[in-house]
Amino acid sequence: MRKGSMLAGWSRAIAILGCCLGLSGMGCSSDEARGDPGAVQLLANVRADHYQEWARPAGWEMRRQGVSLHGDQVDIFFNSTMANASNQPGLSEWPVGSQIVKNGYRAAEFTLIAVMEKRDSGWFFAEYTAAGKVRTSGRPDACVTCHSDAHDLIYSARLP
Repeated sequence: MRKGSMLAGWSRAIAILGCCLGLSGMGCSSDEARGDPGAVQLLANVRADHYQEWARPAGWEMRRQGVSLHGDQVDIFFNSTMANASNQPGLSEWPVGSQIVKNGYRAAEFTLIAVMEKRDSGWFFAEYTAAGKVRTSGRPDACVTCHSDAHDLIYSARLP
């Protein structure tokens, strides 16, 4: 492995670890993000839309073991825009208006809500405590870096 790529890998690992531990200054959280009215409104909107009744992506029909920093178990929900798009062949990216909500659990305790919303400018990320307090939002480096290897930044479903 080249020295530059090894350093980049370690930098990514440190940023992700910092986010997992809740450390500030790691591209995961900021005072501005905690009060982001866009993130506050996004959570209010998905809750008002009863996101826990939304469709679930194939393979995620029930809570299962997590493979990310969002928890050791997760539930994933797609809004109707995302669910309908998952049945349309030939898409190169998810349509604007797509929303994904992930509930994260650690040792069976509900610990976080993560929301992604596809906007004209790209994916908007937001993560909240279980009580709904904004932890981070926007396009945090840790979120974008971790999701960068996925198809259109989404791991839980492949583009049709």
